[in-house]
Amino acid sequence: MISIGGDKTRVRLVDVVDTDGLSLYRLREHGLKGNIQGSMKLTGELRDYIMSFFHEDLSAEIYTDEVSEMWEGEQRTITVNSYERNPLARKQCIDHYGAECQVCKMNFEDTYGEVGREFIHVHHITPLHEIQKGYQVNPREDLIPVCPNCHAMLHRKEDGVYLAVEELRERLKNMRKKVIIQ
Repeated sequence: MISIGGDKTRVRLVDVVDTDGLSLYRLREHGLKGNIQGSMKLTGELRDYIMSFFHEDLSAEIYTDEVSEMWEGEQRTITVNSYERNPLARKQCIDHYGAECQVCKMNFEDTYGEVGREFIHVHHITPLHEIQKGYQVNPREDLIPVCPNCHAMLHRKEDGVYLAVEELRERLKNMRKKVIIQ
């Protein structure tokens, strides 16, 4: 277990214990409240009870070179909301703006040749999850072509708020100035 700040702890499987002592029923007997659905504070009797099943300090940092095997690719099922996109709206957006990132000016065909021709992401200026209903989209006002990097940055929050296209464009411009000055 490692602290990830505040009252939260990330638990990673580093040892297997063949016991019924760590069943949900037993954990509840020793102080577990509610259901295990993510990060949670692990202290007191519950932490001590869990730690009693292990022979080493699991809170010690484990470095990758100490891990003999690393596994990836296990299949899992997840449920997500998917918002319908209109391919005609995407086409009209690209026809209007072109297949160039409207933040950083990246053009994939210029950079990668034919394989990059017409490749671009299209970003909803107001995210669909905020609208929370179907609506009549205006491809010139509601959508904007952006490269995958800028698109990812537009979907990251800073202080709990998404960056607007103009803010990201300005930030990139300032970063480029900083590089030129240095």
